[in-house]
Amino acid sequence: MKRTSIALALIASLGVATVASAADYNYFAQQGIQDTSSNIEVGLVRAANDGTVQIFSYNGGETGALLGETAVHAGANANVSVNVGAHPVTNVIAVLYDANGNAVADQVITLAR
Repeated sequence: MKRTSIALALIASLGVATVASAADYNYFAQQGIQDTSSNIEVGLVRAANDGTVQIFSYNGGETGALLGETAVHAGANANVSVNVGAHPVTNVIAVLYDANGNAVADQVITLAR
């Protein structure tokens, strides 16, 4: 009985560790202030699975309209850039979505004006 309890506890803790590791794997590298442009430079994006990066307007802590998106693959995606058409008039937020449409990471990008 004691072995079974220990084994179950170990399995449960490994399951939690796996979920935490997957969540930590999805991220954007830190961004500085960038010039306003029709191309938003997101930089390095790490994704646990294939997905998309979507850029939304972001003003006063509120996410606004979708401005553009690009596909990313599982793993490290260097120099990710998203065309948003016209120059945004507000800051923007980059959101990483997995293949199932779940938001797994985000990063506010400050634009110089």
